[in-house]
Amino acid sequence: MSTNVRMLKALSFSVAVTCASLQQAASQETVVIETTVGEITVALDSDRAPGTASNFLQYVDAGLYAGGSFYRAVRQDNQPEDDIRIEVIQGGLSAERREARFDPIAMEGTGDTGLRHLDGTLSMARGDPDSASSEFFICVGDQPELDEGGARNPDRRGFAAFGRVVRGMDVVREIHRRATEEQSLIEPVRIVGVRRSANVSAAPPPSASAGFDAEAHAAAWVRLWRTYDLDLVRTLFLPDGRVTYLSSEREGLIEGFDALIPHHEGFGFVSGGLSPESELWVEDVAGVSYGNSAVVTGVWFFGDRAERDAAQRGPMTVVYTLYGDEYRIAHMHFANY
Repeated sequence: MSTNVRMLKALSFSVAVTCASLQQAASQETVVIETTVGEITVALDSDRAPGTASNFLQYVDAGLYAGGSFYRAVRQDNQPEDDIRIEVIQGGLSAERREARFDPIAMEGTGDTGLRHLDGTLSMARGDPDSASSEFFICVGDQPELDEGGARNPDRRGFAAFGRVVRGMDVVREIHRRATEEQSLIEPVRIVGVRRSANVSAAPPPSASAGFDAEAHAAAWVRLWRTYDLDLVRTLFLPDGRVTYLSSEREGLIEGFDALIPHHEGFGFVSGGLSPESELWVEDVAGVSYGNSAVVTGVWFFGDRAERDAAQRGPMTVVYTLYGDEYRIAHMHFANY
């Protein structure tokens, strides 16, 4: 392998990108679900799922959830007839109060809201797409098959996520572990009451931000690879001891900005950059933001694009964190297939 190729491969995991616009926290109403085994605090996303959040608050304000229960726990071991398996707990009104239900609501699916069924997501139970009323569920682990296009429901419309747990996932998991007959809890966990609460400080719900451009991040990454520009290293990485990166080309983890600069200098990076001979490009780029963090993934190629199958390649993962008004590299993992 030529020195130039080894230099480029070893340096290619040193990347970063700026982000001009930041993801804004969604408007949230915080609600406490008090149960006989503890409290679950949920933040409703009234910005992205206004109708669904408003419907839930109708039941909260009317006091209708008091005396209800969590009555269903769906686990891997109790859905043998389902090809697509999920893990959730489901709760709602007592039998005596179901006659007081409000009218069903129009479905705000994840394709419209941008929310996702991740660990702790609060969502509405339903039959037909526009039939949700009072019953709700909480995800235990990520459940992508409940998003629009997922196969859990034959109509592939998914379900209406509208909030997430910000405190009390230990209570959720305790309920989820309890004994069931099929999927029904043998001893339902009673809901003592549900009340509005002062907003709890928490990160925005994990979901893709419309302002986050993964392709632009990848392009900035490729520019760094193609220029050997030490100035880009200085301006795009998190400039403190928290930054790390890991590569199959080097044993061990490089930690801290002070270790990044001499490492890059040792592989030929200079201020103003150089012009490597071979081409580097990336494919299958994907990205998502999580409030003050962001992740870009993809597959890198190095060689002759006209002979793609013969090019070197491997997976990449770049983790960014908010630094002032831009995203900086916090961690990079670059590997070879």
